[in-house]
Amino acid sequence: MDEDDDITLEQIKKLREDRKNGIKSTLNSDKKEFDSYHAPKNILDTIPIDPTDEDPLKSYRVKTVAEQETEYQARWRKRSFSPPRTYDPFTGKGEVKGRSYKDIMIENQLAREEQDLMAKISKKQKEEEEKKRAQQKAAAIEEESNKKKKIDASSSAAAPSSSASSSINGNGNGNGREKRWFLKVYKNGANLQTNVDITLGDKVTFGRDASNKVVLEHPSCSSKHATISILKEGKRPILIDLKSTNQTRLNDKEIEPHHPEELYHGDKIQFGGSSREYIVSHS
Repeated sequence: MDEDDDITLEQIKKLREDRKNGIKSTLNSDKKEFDSYHAPKNILDTIPIDPTDEDPLKSYRVKTVAEQETEYQARWRKRSFSPPRTYDPFTGKGEVKGRSYKDIMIENQLAREEQDLMAKISKKQKEEEEKKRAQQKAAAIEEESNKKKKIDASSSAAAPSSSASSSINGNGNGNGREKRWFLKVYKNGANLQTNVDITLGDKVTFGRDASNKVVLEHPSCSSKHATISILKEGKRPILIDLKSTNQTRLNDKEIEPHHPEELYHGDKIQFGGSSREYIVSHS
């Protein structure tokens, strides 16, 4: 048996304590003292481990991966990929913490259904607007047809001969009764009693620039915003947006730049963010 085997557990503890405090041990001073020692496992297991006890060879050996990583890397490595849950989906026991996979799938399905529903609502609204505009145009055409029939009927009744009748209807010299187109101007629902005439060959221009026939004072309007003109006798007025910054709206719908739009009786025109409304009328 070695000479060190006769060291008791109390002597081992005292030796470690003296080394920790920097005290030279007097235990077995006649023997050579080593930096490390061996003892039976049953003795080593009974010795409490001191967390402040440093490894004397730590500065000489290669650092492990855990010792080389920074605090940030350690937090990233130990991060949790999902919130802690005490609920067991197999037994149905425990308190539910966080969302389950089923909850997430239901939420995604509801979001998709909501998106589809909003798209259908938007499509339906557009269809209703197109239908309303078509009805307005049909009503305007019917109104014009009824007026024309009344004029023809009154002209036929008042004319003493066919030649007079043809003259009144414009078949004699081609100068029949022409419609007078104009715009009524409203602001906040009140009629400003300012009409803008639209005549054949006369282009009505709108914009902030003083050279326009109708000067728009609102700052959102462009200097050259839009034009309205009658290109051919007997035809309807044509509205054209001149690629304005804040668009031109016809019946609350933005029109495309440089795309001619036919105007009907009762159509509403707005320029930029101006509150003024221009209502198309004829007599």
